[in-house]
Amino acid sequence: MRKGSGKSTALKLFFYFGTILILIAMAASLIALYFGYLSAIDASVYFTVAFSLLLSFLVVSYLLHKGKKPKKIIQELGLSKKSLTPKMVGYGLIIFAIYVAIILAIAAISSITGTQINSNVQQTIGGFPIWAIVFIAVIAPINEEITFRGFLVPRIGIIPSGLLFAALHFGYGSISEIVIALWFGLTGGYVFKKTKSLYPSLITHMMVNTITAIAVVTILPTMLTLVHP
Repeated sequence: MRKGSGKSTALKLFFYFGTILILIAMAASLIALYFGYLSAIDASVYFTVAFSLLLSFLVVSYLLHKGKKPKKIIQELGLSKKSLTPKMVGYGLIIFAIYVAIILAIAAISSITGTQINSNVQQTIGGFPIWAIVFIAVIAPINEEITFRGFLVPRIGIIPSGLLFAALHFGYGSISEIVIALWFGLTGGYVFKKTKSLYPSLITHMMVNTITAIAVVTILPTMLTLVHP
């Protein structure tokens, strides 16, 4: 057996068994909740983290199953070193600036019309432990961008992948969350399709989630916690 072939097989086994273990962890958290071994918050934490990891594990497992080499997978998902350029970083910052402008506009409309536009971010993850909030800020965006932009956009298109990304945020129970997630999904998908780089949407996603996480942890009254992708 060639050395490269052995490494490829080991990588496949890692992601295959990793996927199975994640599915078991998700099922275990629900069972433990049902029988009262876990609180609703703890079960939500474990299920959320496991589901996030499942997204990227499924993608990589599928691509490995199709016989693609790790280097090719990284390139296809827009994560190669060549894809990380100052220009791509700039695009990410521009998307983030547009996001901030949208949030400010929402806040202004809310103030002028007297309409309360709330987000349920604080209620949803406010009780999470610090490690889980850090995960949501840093790791979750990577898993979601790999899945919805890097993997789904080339296969099902920008609009369907954007709709699925918005559906992922139904759990927040907030229209504002869903709308901003749809906007970000469509914008990120378009930029990925044009640049073949995942870094613009990834940078934006991580910045927004990080700011939201800081606001939740410190209970800062910031407008940026209104909505986030």
